Amino acid sequence: MRSALDAAALAPIDVDYVNAHGTGTRLNDATEARALARVFGPTTPPTSSTKPVTGHCLGATPALEAIISVQALRDGCLPPTANLEERDRDCDIDVIADEPRRSSGRVAVSTSLGFWGMVGALVFVAPES
Repeated sequence: MRSALDAAALAPIDVDYVNAHGTGTRLNDATEARALARVFGPTTPPTSSTKPVTGHCLGATPALEAIISVQALRDGCLPPTANLEERDRDCDIDVIADEPRRSSGRVAVSTSLGFWGMVGALVFVAPES
């Protein structure tokens, strides 16, 4: 995420939304939450995972999550994490749950975790209106 933000000439404070990969496993979700906390500090941007809705689309997952991130910026509506019934105490980040959040933000980060340790982050910036 830091490398992606550096490449976009942005700072963590510029990020308005994170679409986390959110595998739904204790180990991966806690690891991803720790990575977000390391990059963004104690005040993480609103974060959700859309994977509970889309399921695992194998190689198409990063592209689908990227599209959803762009749509969230375009529509000003950050999707909630579906089926989140109990927050994991090891995931101390600002998780969007239950209802979507309205946002006028312009910058989103989409993270992806893949098989065999492949990890990526994309940064999207909405054009100024």
